[in-house]
Amino acid sequence: MISNPPNKLVFLNTSIVHILCIILVSSPFILFALYLTFGDLIISLSRLNKASLNCSRDKSEISCSLTGTNSYGNIEQVLSSRNEKLLGVRMEISREDNGVDNWIVLVTNKKEIFLFTHKSVIADQIYRLDSFLNNPTQNAVKIETRRSNERKILSMSPFYVIYRDLCFVIPIIYIVKSIVDSKKYIFDKENNRITIKRVLRKDLSLEIGFKKIKQVNLVLVIKSDENMSEKILLIGNDDSDLLSIDLHYTSGSKIADSICSFLHLEPYQTIEVRL
Repeated sequence: MISNPPNKLVFLNTSIVHILCIILVSSPFILFALYLTFGDLIISLSRLNKASLNCSRDKSEISCSLTGTNSYGNIEQVLSSRNEKLLGVRMEISREDNGVDNWIVLVTNKKEIFLFTHKSVIADQIYRLDSFLNNPTQNAVKIETRRSNERKILSMSPFYVIYRDLCFVIPIIYIVKSIVDSKKYIFDKENNRITIKRVLRKDLSLEIGFKKIKQVNLVLVIKSDENMSEKILLIGNDDSDLLSIDLHYTSGSKIADSICSFLHLEPYQTIEVRL
């Protein structure tokens, strides 16, 4: 973006469209990482890899004590008619663990709690829970559940965390870098100053006699056929480099041409540098 207030030339060294594209492309990865973090947290909090459920009956009131572990640590919970009532129980097929384990689903008036247990014992455990809930003469029931490959899950968790963090950190780095690399250059003829406004850093103000600038060079730094960067060099009367302006995904020719017109210089020269 280039603008020409009175006696000033203002331009950005980075295309705003490029920054917006980086944010747009990176957003799905960031959202996916957030989903892996918070979505998995919410789901895992209600899925117990190991649990012990003790239920007792006092007349018409049923009270259950549930202790166990999920992916994030230990939990203890009390289910009773006074706060969170246990309404029923069902079996649900798990697509995890290659079909070795299934879920016992405890249905309360507030949520559902999933207990991993081996498929060879799940039918008996559900039968015992159903009998207790539906038989007023039965005073107590206790079941213990355990996920068969709990150790395998724990051993894989570091890779899961690394994958999740990469999905989040790398896009954030690209976004921050593109914003930090963005600079606004202000050429002011009234006080012979070039002000460089930077993000997250202190602005720079350079006093340069514009009459000392004799030439503008557009340097094309070619690293490969598909990898090229541009920068603008302001050359002084003594052939020294007065200022170097790195450009990022913006038209170097337009900026160089605007500087030449603003300073009433000869057309810029293009120089190729191959690395």
